[in-house]
Amino acid sequence: MLDKMLWQFRPDAFIPHQLVKDEEEATQPGIAVTLGTTNYLPDNPDMLINLSDEVWQLHDRFKDIREIVAASDEDRDKGRERYRRYQSLGYTLQTLTP
Repeated sequence: MLDKMLWQFRPDAFIPHQLVKDEEEATQPGIAVTLGTTNYLPDNPDMLINLSDEVWQLHDRFKDIREIVAASDEDRDKGRERYRRYQSLGYTLQTLTP
């Protein structure tokens, strides 16, 4: 769904991205956004949009990490746990609300 949304972001603004399920699919150099379900990382990854319930184990390879937290109590609690974890790791954190 996120892949589809990036294709349709705005008619005048395409966000270059690649959808990767294994290392062989990640062949496009210079793509800033990689969506994937694999542990493979492109060279020089820029941003991680973490959709997991936990802090991703390779988080330190990214220059920028974004977390999307749903509105349910359970998701907010998990988001707070990840927030505390990032805080304990020394990250400077910002929170944004829609």
